[in-house]
Amino acid sequence: MAIQDTLPSDPIRVRRRDPHSLVEVRAVGGVDAGRIWSLGMGTHTLGPAPDSAVHLRGAHAGRPGVRLTVTAGGEAWLAIPDPRPENSALPPEPGVPTLRTLRPMEPAGTPWAFPQDAASAAQELRWPEGAQLSIYGTRLSVARIRPVRSADRAPASDLERVERDALFERAVRCAEVPDPAALAADVTGRRATVGWRKPGMDGFLRLRLGSADGGSRTERWILPGLPCAVDLADAGILGVASVNLEAARALARWLVVQAATHCAPDDLGIRILADPSAGRSWEWAAKLPHGSRQGEAPAATDPRSVGRNIAELAAELAARAELPPSEDRPSRALLAVIDRASMLREVDGVAQILGRGPEFGIYAICVDTIAAIVPECRVVGRTTADELALSVRRQPERDRGGITPDLVGTEWCTRVAGTLASAGSTG
Repeated sequence: MAIQDTLPSDPIRVRRRDPHSLVEVRAVGGVDAGRIWSLGMGTHTLGPAPDSAVHLRGAHAGRPGVRLTVTAGGEAWLAIPDPRPENSALPPEPGVPTLRTLRPMEPAGTPWAFPQDAASAAQELRWPEGAQLSIYGTRLSVARIRPVRSADRAPASDLERVERDALFERAVRCAEVPDPAALAADVTGRRATVGWRKPGMDGFLRLRLGSADGGSRTERWILPGLPCAVDLADAGILGVASVNLEAARALARWLVVQAATHCAPDDLGIRILADPSAGRSWEWAAKLPHGSRQGEAPAATDPRSVGRNIAELAAELAARAELPPSEDRPSRALLAVIDRASMLREVDGVAQILGRGPEFGIYAICVDTIAAIVPECRVVGRTTADELALSVRRQPERDRGGITPDLVGTEWCTRVAGTLASAGSTG
């Protein structure tokens, strides 16, 4: 087994590549998303124990891990402990290890059955590319570092051809709205693609909230881990709520990082309005080059700077509203993140920003502990107390549940924001 270095100072590439690395395991969603581990041939542990090769920090250290075996050819095999009592026909408790794979769509009314690919520790399960291991609130994917050439793995049957087409569709849909690990790998790579979305473009502020299994557009197959995204430019105001306020902030941080990565500072300004208790959650944003034109950092966490930023946003809204329709509107959009929105909404000017801002290119993300944050929120993402599920309400549509939210840490955000700043304002 190759011994690889652990880099505690790098919150993205936790275990770096070396000449013996064969696969990458990526945290593509859930708790502490965005981290990447490079592994070589041999047997590794994925779990909450501190000495695990893939250390999942969001789970209790006493819970069992999963054994991952990497072959010389770069194939990944899992030994997943069965979390159910012996001879139980019940599904496992939420959060326990489950391998979610490409699978045929069941006819309506089919009785629920425990997935064969997630069940037994008696035999090892192949972990194919495109499948996701859901473990203790985190979703992991695996991929060979040196992919096998297509000519070496031509489909042997019509079924394999359909599976390949479905997986290609999944890859395209995921690339359109990348997960935290993919975005971080791109931003910190040699050929980073950042700052290319402009106001008025399709998908200008399309932001990924998380992922869920969903149907193929062309085949009767269920695809694991499809992105769930919202177009903030269309929604105008987005609410993010959780009984665990830190979980809501972790999701909101991910939304801000996406916006800052996809949009150059000349096209998007970011203002974060929060109380002093949220300082540690947002201090990383000082590295973002998307502050005010006067060079002020995006995050305001003391009453004076919060009040000043609200006044500036309200004045900008008033100035834009006074422009005759025939005149060109300011091209730079503004994104306000309002932490503890139920409290700050009472501050003079905030209600006007939420009520009329989107009409004039001023959008908002409202963060709080309750789902009914502010009446202006047309889309609300709400996580459960255990952080394992996200439901999204889009007025007037029904709630969509079963989504694994993307929750990123402050160290991860600091690393990405620093890279954006050193890249020369991303523009």
